[in-house]
Amino acid sequence: MITLTEDEKRMVFQLEGCHRYDAVQEIAVFCQYTRDHDKRVTAENLLKKLRELSEDDCRELIRDIQRNYRLPWKARTVGEIIAVA
Repeated sequence: MITLTEDEKRMVFQLEGCHRYDAVQEIAVFCQYTRDHDKRVTAENLLKKLRELSEDDCRELIRDIQRNYRLPWKARTVGEIIAVA
């Protein structure tokens, strides 16, 4: 299994879907529209890691993070973050 940084976990937590294809597409769109260099680098690194996983492993990873990870503030989806940008 792969190891994610705290920022990558936060990004996975905010994904709307749990399928590999959906997650990769959502993060790729985020990379195109974000102006925050650090978030773009985090997203690009996360994309590389998710692309290495099988569909089942990726789905398991996303579901585990979305079930167990807790943010100190109200969660926003990647789509909501793009809308703000």
